[in-house]
Amino acid sequence: MPFKDQGESLFGLFFRGRGKGILPSYRIDGSLYSDQRVMYMAKNTRIGSRLVRSTSLVLAVVMACGIVWNIYSQKKQAQLELLENSRILAQQVLALRKVTAENQPRINYDSRGNLEFKHLNPAAVVRQVGGVFNENTRYRIRQVSLKPRVSENRPDEYEREVLLAFREAGTGGPGEHWGTDAIDGERYFRYMIPLYITPPCLPCHGEPEGETDISGYPREGYRTGELAGALSIAVPMKLKEASLNRSITQSILLTVVAISVSAAVIIFHTHRFVTRPIDSLNRFSSELGRGNLAALPEDLQTYGEIRELTEKFVDMAERLKEMYDSLEQKVAERTSELADANLRLSEVSRYKSEFLANMSHELRTPLTAVLAFTEELLCLETGSLNSRQKEYLAEIRDSGRQLLELINDLLDLAKTESGKMTLKLTEVRVGETAGDVTRLLQPLADSKNIKIITDISDSGAIIADAEKVRHVVQNLLGNAIKFTTPGGSIRIGVADTLVPDEGIILTVRDSGPGIADADREKIFDAFYQVNSGPAREFGGTGLGLALVKKIVELHLGRIEVVSVIGQGAEFKVFLPAYPMFDDGVE
Repeated sequence: MPFKDQGESLFGLFFRGRGKGILPSYRIDGSLYSDQRVMYMAKNTRIGSRLVRSTSLVLAVVMACGIVWNIYSQKKQAQLELLENSRILAQQVLALRKVTAENQPRINYDSRGNLEFKHLNPAAVVRQVGGVFNENTRYRIRQVSLKPRVSENRPDEYEREVLLAFREAGTGGPGEHWGTDAIDGERYFRYMIPLYITPPCLPCHGEPEGETDISGYPREGYRTGELAGALSIAVPMKLKEASLNRSITQSILLTVVAISVSAAVIIFHTHRFVTRPIDSLNRFSSELGRGNLAALPEDLQTYGEIRELTEKFVDMAERLKEMYDSLEQKVAERTSELADANLRLSEVSRYKSEFLANMSHELRTPLTAVLAFTEELLCLETGSLNSRQKEYLAEIRDSGRQLLELINDLLDLAKTESGKMTLKLTEVRVGETAGDVTRLLQPLADSKNIKIITDISDSGAIIADAEKVRHVVQNLLGNAIKFTTPGGSIRIGVADTLVPDEGIILTVRDSGPGIADADREKIFDAFYQVNSGPAREFGGTGLGLALVKKIVELHLGRIEVVSVIGQGAEFKVFLPAYPMFDDGVE
């Protein structure tokens, strides 16, 4: 987007006049922009910049991969060339050894058949030729042996390791070995081939061991086929590495040039065919946003998808103009309907909570009287009862207690939903509460042959409602006993959090049937029961866990459940030590 203010750059316009207490304005493509608008444009990334960055990144990655592959290929090629040159050189040296060995009679005997040893045996000839070759080049050609006759044939560490490998492999092993190594701080390509004892070698190197041969050296006692040594060739890699570095530098320069040219081409085309048309559409959409539905986009030269997008914008503006006339009325009607529906829902919820509270209260009063009279009848002071009458009265008492517990849960649930439940805060030691509840429910667990394991540490006190904390522990442990099969086990634990004075963690884990993933969140909903139906295995109303969760959340805590089908369930409750209540507590 060109600037009409003497070609000044965007950032130059932005920084001009800063700190002078003014907000200058600038004209860009005929439109007036404030200092804040220019700053917004400077900070936000344009689509052209993103396209340039992404394309440049892709090019850089592709070319970097090409450079890496080129480097790898050149290294392999250089290694193959060095290997081939070393093989050819080794074969030339072996040919020299062979010719020297075959011509030993001519060399060491005169025309009359008299022996005159000239010290031109294969090893000596190769040693002398290697010395001359090494002086004129930076190559190193020599024969090495684990039993060297002369110091020149003593192997270095690299050659010694290869010789030992050749000796261990024997004649059936590899016929050559190559690699790279540093010699006097310079990298060399190392090539070695083994030299085995052949029959012509035995007069000088065979048995008996220690006897002086014709050349004046003691024999090594070798046998045919044994490793005598190796031909070692070291080729300097400095020239190859210099050539490879030049190739890398050239590739990097070409990559930088290619990326720069590509970025320039992309910037030009995206500015002309993408950025400018999109800026025009942006101004057009801004006009639509301000309510000017009669606005039209600027007439720019666009192609393909940008032209289609412009046409769709114009079509959208026309449709918006058509819909605008009736939109406000429809919104008002829908808003009124929604408000009425919300009012009806709030009234229904209030009626439900009031009904539950009233019915619970009305049911609890006569039920308390029934329980009281039942207890009186069970006392011996009211007269003698036969065993069947006592059994019936005990059933009435137990059923009444269960019904009273259900009514109390309904009343507490109604209070929590209506926001009327209050907390009577005191210092509570959850570990002691858990121990009391465990002793209370131990007979019920013993009746099912269930083992309760306690892991209750000497946890500190927290600020909470003692009665409701007891209700939470009793409900979780009672549920664990109910869902654990006979002969199973339950573990209940209480411990402080890792952070001092943060709170406590109550854990109840059973060995029951477990809870499916689909039921894991629903079990905390009121009246929801797993495997509900007339033939369900376990009893209950589905209120216990819902009330437990509400009590825990009322204490600003949280409850979690982890379960695997067939492996039981673990409920974990966190209660803060010093909850920061807003209201609703005493």
